[in-house]
Amino acid sequence: AMMIRQFGQIVGSPSFKSFKSHHTLIQYPKGDWFWKCTFVGLLYSTYPFFRVDDGDNDDAMLQNAHTRSKATVYQISSFRYNTLLSTLQENCRIMTTSCDADADSIERPKRAAVIPLQATRIRRVLHKFKILSLPTPRALMLSDPLFSYADLRRGLKQRSKDENALRALQAEAMTARQSEDQEKIQHIFDKISSIAFGKGVTPQQREDFLAKYGCTGWTIDNLNYIVDLAFQRGIIEIGAGNGQWARAIRDHHEYILKTKVKDSIIQRFGKKSDFIVPYDNMSSLPLSPKIYHQYTKPAHDHFHPNVIHSTSHVDDARRMTNRGRVLLLVYPSPGPMALETVKAYVDIYPKGNDTVIYCGEGIGGANANNEFFEYFLNCEDTNAGDEEYRYRWCVLEVMDVLPAYGGKGYEKMFVLQRVKEKK
Repeated sequence: AMMIRQFGQIVGSPSFKSFKSHHTLIQYPKGDWFWKCTFVGLLYSTYPFFRVDDGDNDDAMLQNAHTRSKATVYQISSFRYNTLLSTLQENCRIMTTSCDADADSIERPKRAAVIPLQATRIRRVLHKFKILSLPTPRALMLSDPLFSYADLRRGLKQRSKDENALRALQAEAMTARQSEDQEKIQHIFDKISSIAFGKGVTPQQREDFLAKYGCTGWTIDNLNYIVDLAFQRGIIEIGAGNGQWARAIRDHHEYILKTKVKDSIIQRFGKKSDFIVPYDNMSSLPLSPKIYHQYTKPAHDHFHPNVIHSTSHVDDARRMTNRGRVLLLVYPSPGPMALETVKAYVDIYPKGNDTVIYCGEGIGGANANNEFFEYFLNCEDTNAGDEEYRYRWCVLEVMDVLPAYGGKGYEKMFVLQRVKEKK
Protein backbone atom coordinates (compact mmCIF):
# COMPACT_ATOMS: atom_id res chain seq x y z
CA ALA A 1 0.00 0.00 0.00
CA MET A 2 2.87 2.35 0.81
CA MET A 3 4.53 1.62 -2.52
CA ILE A 4 1.37 2.30 -4.54
CA ARG A 5 0.62 5.49 -2.56
CA GLN A 6 4.09 6.91 -3.17
CA PHE A 7 3.97 5.85 -6.79
CA GLY A 8 0.74 7.79 -7.27
CA GLN A 9 2.13 10.85 -5.53
CA ILE A 10 5.27 10.97 -7.64
CA VAL A 11 3.71 10.19 -11.02
CA GLY A 12 0.88 12.59 -10.30
CA SER A 13 3.32 15.41 -9.66
CA PRO A 14 3.44 17.78 -12.69
CA SER A 15 7.11 18.53 -11.96
CA PHE A 16 8.18 14.90 -12.33
CA LYS A 17 10.52 14.38 -15.30
CA SER A 18 12.70 11.31 -14.83
CA PHE A 19 14.91 9.60 -12.31
CA LYS A 20 17.97 10.46 -14.39
CA SER A 21 17.63 14.22 -13.87
CA HIS A 22 15.62 14.41 -10.70
CA HIS A 23 16.26 13.08 -7.18
CA THR A 24 13.28 11.26 -5.68
CA LEU A 25 12.98 10.13 -2.08
CA ILE A 26 11.31 6.76 -1.55
CA GLN A 27 10.54 5.24 1.83
CA TYR A 28 11.01 1.48 2.33
CA PRO A 29 12.18 -0.93 5.03
CA LYS A 30 15.93 -0.78 5.48
CA GLY A 31 17.89 -3.05 3.17
CA ASP A 32 14.82 -4.21 1.24
CA TRP A 33 16.19 -3.83 -2.30
CA PHE A 34 13.41 -5.91 -3.82
CA TRP A 35 10.72 -3.32 -3.09
CA LYS A 36 12.97 -0.58 -4.43
CA CYS A 37 13.40 -2.49 -7.71
CA THR A 38 9.70 -3.31 -7.88
CA PHE A 39 8.85 0.37 -7.46
CA VAL A 40 11.16 1.40 -10.28
CA GLY A 41 9.87 -1.40 -12.54
CA LEU A 42 6.29 -0.39 -11.84
CA LEU A 43 7.07 3.22 -12.62
CA TYR A 44 8.83 2.62 -15.93
CA SER A 45 6.36 -0.01 -17.14
CA THR A 46 3.31 2.14 -16.33
CA TYR A 47 4.55 5.67 -17.06
CA PRO A 48 6.74 5.51 -20.19
CA PHE A 49 6.84 9.25 -20.82
CA PHE A 50 7.27 12.05 -18.32
CA ARG A 51 5.51 15.37 -17.84
CA VAL A 52 7.07 18.77 -18.41
CA ASP A 53 8.14 20.75 -15.38
CA ASP A 54 5.68 23.56 -14.70
CA GLY A 55 7.63 25.02 -11.79
CA ASP A 56 5.47 23.88 -8.93
CA ASN A 57 6.86 22.57 -5.63
CA ASP A 58 5.11 19.20 -5.23
CA ASP A 59 8.35 17.24 -5.07
CA ALA A 60 9.74 19.48 -2.35
CA MET A 61 6.61 18.85 -0.30
CA LEU A 62 7.02 15.13 -0.87
CA GLN A 63 10.67 15.31 0.18
CA ASN A 64 9.79 17.15 3.41
CA ALA A 65 7.11 14.60 4.23
CA HIS A 66 9.56 11.72 3.86
CA THR A 67 12.31 13.53 5.74
CA ARG A 68 10.07 13.95 8.79
CA SER A 69 9.27 10.22 8.89
CA LYS A 70 11.27 7.87 11.12
CA ALA A 71 11.72 5.17 8.48
CA THR A 72 14.80 4.78 6.34
CA VAL A 73 14.81 7.04 3.29
CA TYR A 74 16.48 6.00 0.03
CA GLN A 75 17.58 8.49 -2.58
CA ILE A 76 17.50 7.17 -6.13
CA SER A 77 19.23 9.22 -8.77
CA SER A 78 20.95 8.12 -11.97
CA PHE A 79 20.84 4.40 -12.75
CA ARG A 80 20.69 2.00 -15.70
CA TYR A 81 17.01 1.20 -15.75
CA ASN A 82 17.24 -0.98 -18.89
CA THR A 83 19.45 -3.43 -17.00
CA LEU A 84 17.03 -3.37 -14.09
CA LEU A 85 13.98 -4.03 -16.26
CA SER A 86 15.67 -6.91 -18.07
CA THR A 87 16.49 -8.45 -14.70
CA LEU A 88 12.88 -8.04 -13.57
CA GLN A 89 11.61 -9.67 -16.77
CA GLU A 90 13.88 -12.66 -16.21
CA ASN A 91 12.66 -13.21 -12.65
CA CYS A 92 9.09 -11.94 -12.73
CA ARG A 93 6.00 -12.75 -14.76
CA ILE A 94 4.74 -9.52 -16.33
CA MET A 95 1.20 -9.45 -17.71
CA THR A 96 -0.92 -6.59 -19.00
CA THR A 97 -4.62 -5.97 -19.19
CA SER A 98 -6.80 -3.74 -21.30
CA CYS A 99 -10.56 -4.11 -21.23
CA ASP A 100 -10.96 -1.56 -23.98
CA ALA A 101 -8.25 -2.94 -26.25
CA ASP A 102 -8.94 -4.70 -29.49
CA ALA A 103 -10.20 -8.23 -29.11
CA ASP A 104 -7.03 -9.67 -30.63
CA SER A 105 -4.84 -8.11 -27.94
CA ILE A 106 -6.85 -8.96 -24.83
CA GLU A 107 -4.65 -10.39 -22.08
CA ARG A 108 -6.21 -10.31 -18.63
CA PRO A 109 -3.91 -10.84 -15.65
CA LYS A 110 -4.60 -13.77 -13.39
CA ARG A 111 -3.12 -15.24 -10.30
CA ALA A 112 -0.16 -17.50 -10.92
CA ALA A 113 -1.20 -21.13 -10.91
CA VAL A 114 0.58 -23.12 -8.23
CA ILE A 115 0.30 -26.89 -8.42
CA PRO A 116 -0.94 -28.15 -5.04
CA LEU A 117 -0.26 -31.61 -3.74
CA GLN A 118 -2.72 -34.46 -3.96
CA ALA A 119 -4.56 -35.63 -0.87
CA THR A 120 -2.67 -38.61 0.51
CA ARG A 121 -4.29 -42.03 0.79
CA ILE A 122 -4.23 -41.85 4.60
CA ARG A 123 -5.88 -38.43 4.47
CA ARG A 124 -8.62 -39.74 2.19
CA VAL A 125 -9.27 -42.68 4.53
CA LEU A 126 -9.49 -40.38 7.54
CA HIS A 127 -11.81 -38.13 5.57
CA LYS A 128 -14.08 -41.07 4.83
CA PHE A 129 -14.40 -41.71 8.57
CA LYS A 130 -14.97 -37.97 9.19
CA ILE A 131 -11.76 -37.61 11.18
CA LEU A 132 -10.00 -35.15 8.88
CA SER A 133 -11.14 -32.96 6.02
CA LEU A 134 -9.39 -32.92 2.68
CA PRO A 135 -7.09 -29.95 2.10
CA THR A 136 -7.79 -27.17 -0.36
CA PRO A 137 -6.28 -26.35 -2.69
CA ARG A 138 -5.32 -29.82 -3.90
CA ALA A 139 -4.68 -31.61 -7.15
CA LEU A 140 -7.54 -33.84 -8.32
CA MET A 141 -7.33 -37.51 -9.20
CA LEU A 142 -9.85 -40.21 -10.13
CA SER A 143 -10.27 -41.42 -6.55
CA ASP A 144 -10.88 -37.93 -5.15
CA PRO A 145 -14.32 -37.71 -3.45
CA LEU A 146 -14.78 -34.04 -4.34
CA PHE A 147 -18.03 -34.54 -6.26
CA SER A 148 -19.38 -37.35 -4.07
CA TYR A 149 -19.91 -35.85 -0.64
CA ALA A 150 -21.94 -37.18 2.28
CA ASP A 151 -24.80 -34.66 2.06
CA LEU A 152 -25.33 -35.49 -1.59
CA ARG A 153 -25.29 -39.24 -1.03
CA ARG A 154 -27.90 -38.98 1.72
CA GLY A 155 -29.91 -36.56 -0.37
CA LEU A 156 -29.99 -38.83 -3.39
CA LYS A 157 -31.35 -41.68 -1.28
CA GLN A 158 -34.08 -39.40 0.06
CA ARG A 159 -34.82 -38.12 -3.44
CA SER A 160 -35.36 -41.67 -4.64
CA LYS A 161 -37.84 -42.26 -1.80
CA ASP A 162 -39.64 -39.01 -2.66
CA GLU A 163 -39.98 -40.04 -6.30
CA ASN A 164 -41.52 -43.36 -5.27
CA ALA A 165 -43.91 -41.55 -2.93
CA LEU A 166 -45.00 -39.18 -5.71
CA ARG A 167 -45.66 -42.07 -8.06
CA ALA A 168 -47.74 -43.76 -5.36
CA LEU A 169 -49.88 -40.62 -5.08
CA GLN A 170 -50.77 -40.50 -8.76
CA ALA A 171 -53.71 -42.90 -8.51
CA GLU A 172 -54.99 -41.15 -5.37
CA ALA A 173 -54.70 -37.77 -7.07
CA MET A 174 -56.65 -38.98 -10.12
CA THR A 175 -59.41 -40.33 -7.87
CA ALA A 176 -59.65 -37.06 -5.95
CA ARG A 177 -59.82 -35.07 -9.16
CA GLN A 178 -62.60 -37.22 -10.60
CA SER A 179 -64.60 -36.94 -7.38
CA GLU A 180 -64.28 -33.10 -7.50
CA ASP A 181 -64.06 -33.12 -3.70
CA GLN A 182 -62.17 -29.91 -2.88
CA GLU A 183 -61.02 -31.15 0.53
CA LYS A 184 -59.50 -34.30 -0.96
CA ILE A 185 -57.89 -32.31 -3.77
CA GLN A 186 -56.36 -29.85 -1.29
CA HIS A 187 -55.16 -32.69 0.92
CA ILE A 188 -53.42 -34.40 -2.01
CA PHE A 189 -51.99 -31.07 -3.14
CA ASP A 190 -50.49 -30.45 0.32
CA LYS A 191 -48.94 -33.91 0.38
CA ILE A 192 -47.39 -33.42 -3.05
CA SER A 193 -45.99 -29.99 -2.06
CA SER A 194 -44.51 -31.43 1.13
CA ILE A 195 -42.75 -34.19 -0.79
CA ALA A 196 -41.57 -32.01 -3.67
CA PHE A 197 -40.53 -28.82 -1.82
CA GLY A 198 -40.08 -29.89 1.80
CA LYS A 199 -42.28 -29.93 4.85
CA GLY A 200 -44.02 -26.61 5.44
CA VAL A 201 -42.85 -25.09 2.15
CA THR A 202 -45.59 -23.78 -0.11
CA PRO A 203 -45.34 -23.49 -3.90
CA GLN A 204 -45.41 -19.70 -3.54
CA GLN A 205 -42.38 -19.73 -1.24
CA ARG A 206 -40.53 -21.88 -3.71
CA GLU A 207 -41.48 -19.53 -6.55
CA ASP A 208 -40.29 -16.51 -4.56
CA PHE A 209 -36.94 -18.23 -4.02
CA LEU A 210 -36.63 -18.93 -7.74
CA ALA A 211 -37.42 -15.31 -8.56
CA LYS A 212 -34.73 -13.97 -6.25
CA TYR A 213 -31.93 -16.52 -6.62
CA GLY A 214 -32.71 -18.93 -9.43
CA CYS A 215 -32.42 -22.67 -8.83
CA THR A 216 -29.77 -22.28 -6.13
CA GLY A 217 -28.97 -19.38 -3.84
CA TRP A 218 -25.77 -17.50 -3.02
CA THR A 219 -24.32 -16.19 0.23
CA ILE A 220 -22.26 -13.07 0.82
CA ASP A 221 -19.21 -15.32 1.21
CA ASN A 222 -19.84 -16.71 -2.28
CA LEU A 223 -20.05 -13.24 -3.78
CA ASN A 224 -16.93 -12.04 -1.96
CA TYR A 225 -14.91 -15.00 -3.17
CA ILE A 226 -16.10 -14.79 -6.78
CA VAL A 227 -15.46 -11.05 -7.08
CA ASP A 228 -12.04 -11.34 -5.46
CA LEU A 229 -11.02 -14.28 -7.66
CA ALA A 230 -12.08 -12.64 -10.92
CA PHE A 231 -11.48 -9.01 -9.99
CA GLN A 232 -8.91 -8.33 -12.73
CA ARG A 233 -10.21 -10.90 -15.22
CA GLY A 234 -13.99 -10.64 -15.43
CA ILE A 235 -16.52 -13.47 -15.69
CA ILE A 236 -18.50 -15.19 -18.41
CA GLU A 237 -21.62 -17.07 -17.27
CA ILE A 238 -23.12 -19.67 -19.59
CA GLY A 239 -26.67 -20.85 -18.84
CA ALA A 240 -27.42 -17.79 -16.74
CA GLY A 241 -31.22 -18.11 -16.92
CA ASN A 242 -32.75 -14.81 -15.88
CA GLY A 243 -29.37 -13.70 -14.57
CA GLN A 244 -29.97 -13.60 -10.81
CA TRP A 245 -26.42 -14.68 -10.00
CA ALA A 246 -25.00 -12.33 -12.62
CA ARG A 247 -27.01 -9.44 -11.18
CA ALA A 248 -25.84 -10.16 -7.62
CA ILE A 249 -22.19 -10.48 -8.70
CA ARG A 250 -22.36 -7.29 -10.77
CA ASP A 251 -23.92 -5.32 -7.92
CA HIS A 252 -21.39 -6.67 -5.42
CA HIS A 253 -18.52 -5.80 -7.74
CA GLU A 254 -19.82 -2.24 -8.08
CA TYR A 255 -20.17 -2.01 -4.30
CA ILE A 256 -16.55 -3.07 -3.86
CA LEU A 257 -15.41 -0.48 -6.40
CA LYS A 258 -17.30 2.32 -4.71
CA THR A 259 -16.50 1.54 -1.08
CA LYS A 260 -13.21 -0.33 -0.89
CA VAL A 261 -11.16 0.42 -4.00
CA LYS A 262 -9.52 3.83 -4.15
CA ASP A 263 -7.25 3.31 -7.16
CA SER A 264 -8.78 5.23 -10.06
CA ILE A 265 -7.18 2.84 -12.57
CA ILE A 266 -9.04 -0.11 -11.07
CA GLN A 267 -12.26 1.90 -10.86
CA ARG A 268 -12.12 2.59 -14.58
CA PHE A 269 -11.92 -1.18 -15.18
CA GLY A 270 -15.42 -1.62 -13.81
CA LYS A 271 -16.89 1.30 -15.73
CA LYS A 272 -15.58 0.61 -19.21
CA SER A 273 -16.17 -3.10 -19.43
CA ASP A 274 -18.84 -5.43 -18.09
CA PHE A 275 -17.41 -7.38 -15.18
CA ILE A 276 -19.75 -10.30 -15.84
CA VAL A 277 -21.30 -11.24 -19.19
CA PRO A 278 -24.28 -13.66 -18.92
CA TYR A 279 -25.63 -15.88 -21.74
CA ASP A 280 -28.67 -18.14 -21.99
CA ASN A 281 -30.83 -19.60 -24.75
CA MET A 282 -33.97 -19.09 -22.61
CA SER A 283 -35.19 -22.63 -23.28
CA SER A 284 -35.17 -23.99 -19.71
CA LEU A 285 -36.17 -21.08 -17.50
CA PRO A 286 -37.65 -22.17 -14.15
CA LEU A 287 -40.09 -19.24 -14.26
CA SER A 288 -42.48 -18.46 -17.09
CA PRO A 289 -41.28 -15.41 -19.07
CA LYS A 290 -44.90 -14.56 -19.79
CA ILE A 291 -45.46 -13.97 -16.06
CA TYR A 292 -42.01 -12.75 -15.02
CA HIS A 293 -41.35 -10.36 -17.88
CA GLN A 294 -39.11 -7.29 -17.82
CA TYR A 295 -41.80 -4.99 -16.42
CA THR A 296 -42.45 -7.01 -13.26
CA LYS A 297 -40.98 -6.20 -9.85
CA PRO A 298 -38.94 -9.44 -9.54
CA ALA A 299 -37.31 -8.71 -12.89
CA HIS A 300 -36.53 -5.15 -11.81
CA ASP A 301 -35.12 -6.20 -8.43
CA HIS A 302 -33.33 -9.48 -9.16
CA PHE A 303 -32.85 -10.18 -12.89
CA HIS A 304 -29.82 -9.10 -14.89
CA PRO A 305 -31.02 -6.58 -17.49
CA ASN A 306 -28.62 -7.67 -20.23
CA VAL A 307 -28.66 -11.46 -20.47
CA ILE A 308 -27.46 -12.16 -23.99
CA HIS A 309 -29.73 -14.47 -25.95
CA SER A 310 -27.61 -17.43 -26.98
CA THR A 311 -27.93 -19.85 -29.87
CA SER A 312 -24.90 -21.99 -28.99
CA HIS A 313 -23.22 -22.35 -25.62
CA VAL A 314 -20.07 -23.58 -27.39
CA ASP A 315 -19.87 -20.45 -29.54
CA ASP A 316 -20.41 -18.25 -26.48
CA ALA A 317 -17.49 -19.87 -24.68
CA ARG A 318 -15.30 -19.39 -27.76
CA ARG A 319 -15.94 -15.67 -28.24
CA MET A 320 -12.76 -13.65 -28.60
CA THR A 321 -13.97 -10.97 -26.19
CA ASN A 322 -14.44 -13.57 -23.43
CA ARG A 323 -10.89 -14.88 -23.51
CA GLY A 324 -9.15 -14.77 -20.15
CA ARG A 325 -12.38 -14.53 -18.17
CA VAL A 326 -13.43 -16.93 -15.43
CA LEU A 327 -16.18 -19.35 -16.50
CA LEU A 328 -19.24 -19.52 -14.23
CA LEU A 329 -21.75 -22.39 -14.45
CA VAL A 330 -24.70 -22.17 -12.07
CA TYR A 331 -27.06 -25.15 -11.90
CA PRO A 332 -26.49 -26.32 -15.49
CA SER A 333 -29.13 -28.55 -17.01
CA PRO A 334 -28.65 -32.35 -17.04
CA GLY A 335 -26.79 -33.68 -20.03
CA PRO A 336 -23.68 -32.74 -22.00
CA MET A 337 -24.14 -28.95 -22.06
CA ALA A 338 -21.82 -28.24 -19.09
CA LEU A 339 -19.00 -30.46 -20.36
CA GLU A 340 -19.22 -29.06 -23.89
CA THR A 341 -19.03 -25.54 -22.49
CA VAL A 342 -15.95 -26.23 -20.36
CA LYS A 343 -14.13 -28.00 -23.20
CA ALA A 344 -14.85 -25.15 -25.61
CA TYR A 345 -13.75 -22.62 -22.99
CA VAL A 346 -10.41 -24.37 -22.46
CA ASP A 347 -9.68 -25.36 -26.06
CA ILE A 348 -10.09 -21.90 -27.53
CA TYR A 349 -7.49 -20.32 -25.20
CA PRO A 350 -5.54 -22.90 -23.15
CA LYS A 351 -3.09 -20.30 -21.92
CA GLY A 352 -5.61 -18.09 -20.14
CA ASN A 353 -8.96 -19.89 -19.91
CA ASP A 354 -8.12 -21.97 -16.88
CA THR A 355 -10.61 -21.22 -14.09
CA VAL A 356 -14.13 -22.64 -13.70
CA ILE A 357 -16.65 -21.91 -10.93
CA TYR A 358 -19.33 -24.60 -10.84
CA CYS A 359 -22.37 -24.22 -8.58
CA GLY A 360 -24.52 -27.32 -8.48
CA GLU A 361 -24.82 -30.89 -7.29
CA GLY A 362 -22.15 -33.54 -7.67
CA ILE A 363 -22.10 -36.97 -9.27
CA GLY A 364 -25.58 -38.44 -9.65
CA GLY A 365 -27.28 -35.13 -8.88
CA ALA A 366 -29.55 -32.88 -10.87
CA ASN A 367 -26.84 -31.18 -12.94
CA ALA A 368 -24.57 -32.04 -15.89
CA ASN A 369 -23.56 -35.69 -16.38
CA ASN A 370 -20.96 -38.10 -15.03
CA GLU A 371 -18.56 -37.29 -17.87
CA PHE A 372 -18.50 -33.67 -16.71
CA PHE A 373 -17.14 -34.63 -13.29
CA GLU A 374 -14.77 -37.25 -14.67
CA TYR A 375 -13.29 -34.58 -16.94
CA PHE A 376 -12.03 -32.65 -13.90
CA LEU A 377 -10.83 -35.74 -12.05
CA ASN A 378 -8.82 -37.11 -15.00
CA CYS A 379 -5.38 -35.82 -15.93
CA GLU A 380 -5.28 -34.37 -19.44
CA ASP A 381 -2.59 -34.90 -22.02
CA THR A 382 -1.00 -31.92 -23.69
CA ASN A 383 -1.23 -31.07 -27.34
CA ALA A 384 0.77 -33.11 -29.80
CA GLY A 385 4.47 -32.27 -29.73
CA ASP A 386 4.64 -31.38 -26.04
CA GLU A 387 5.51 -34.62 -24.32
CA GLU A 388 7.19 -33.11 -21.28
CA TYR A 389 4.12 -31.54 -19.67
CA ARG A 390 0.52 -32.37 -18.99
CA TYR A 391 -2.44 -30.44 -17.64
CA ARG A 392 -4.54 -31.35 -14.64
CA TRP A 393 -7.32 -29.75 -12.62
CA CYS A 394 -7.04 -28.60 -9.03
CA VAL A 395 -9.76 -27.57 -6.61
CA LEU A 396 -9.07 -24.16 -5.10
CA GLU A 397 -12.10 -23.97 -2.84
CA VAL A 398 -15.38 -25.68 -1.98
CA MET A 399 -18.07 -23.50 -0.41
CA ASP A 400 -21.62 -23.98 0.76
CA VAL A 401 -24.34 -22.06 -1.05
CA LEU A 402 -27.67 -20.84 0.26
CA PRO A 403 -29.92 -23.92 0.45
CA ALA A 404 -33.39 -23.76 -0.99
CA TYR A 405 -36.37 -23.85 1.36
CA GLY A 406 -37.15 -27.35 2.56
CA GLY A 407 -33.62 -28.71 2.25
CA LYS A 408 -34.24 -30.56 -1.01
CA GLY A 409 -31.16 -29.23 -2.77
CA TYR A 410 -27.56 -30.43 -2.22
CA GLU A 411 -25.55 -27.91 -4.22
CA LYS A 412 -22.09 -26.57 -3.46
CA MET A 413 -19.78 -24.07 -5.12
CA PHE A 414 -16.65 -25.64 -6.58
CA VAL A 415 -13.75 -23.47 -7.74
CA LEU A 416 -11.50 -25.35 -10.17
CA GLN A 417 -8.29 -24.34 -11.92
CA ARG A 418 -6.31 -25.99 -14.70
CA VAL A 419 -2.55 -26.08 -14.11
CA LYS A 420 0.46 -27.32 -16.03
CA GLU A 421 2.89 -29.83 -14.57
CA LYS A 422 5.74 -32.02 -15.67
CA LYS A 423 4.91 -35.64 -16.38
